[in-house]
Amino acid sequence: MTANAKLHLDLPSAETLIEVCEATWPAASVDRVGAWIVRDGQGGGKRVSAATENWPTTEADLPVAEKRCATSGKIPCFKSARVTNILTRCWSSTAMLGWMR
Repeated sequence: MTANAKLHLDLPSAETLIEVCEATWPAASVDRVGAWIVRDGQGGGKRVSAATENWPTTEADLPVAEKRCATSGKIPCFKSARVTNILTRCWSSTAMLGWMR
């Protein structure tokens, strides 16, 4: 390979990375609540405790996950394989500062 040759890497998709994280660092419990999968990581960190979309969400879906997190005594935290305009708008309009990409 020459110094000018570009190395081509096939990187895994965001969905694949989330699946790998869940398989290797699972949450203590998982609840399916409306459009959300809400996890309880029992102190294992934001990644293992974050809620994710079960299907594409709208602004109307966000309070369901927020309420479920609040009943568990958690500050709502979300992760998404694809941060869409609707999710960004939802989270910024409700001051969701703990979300991860």
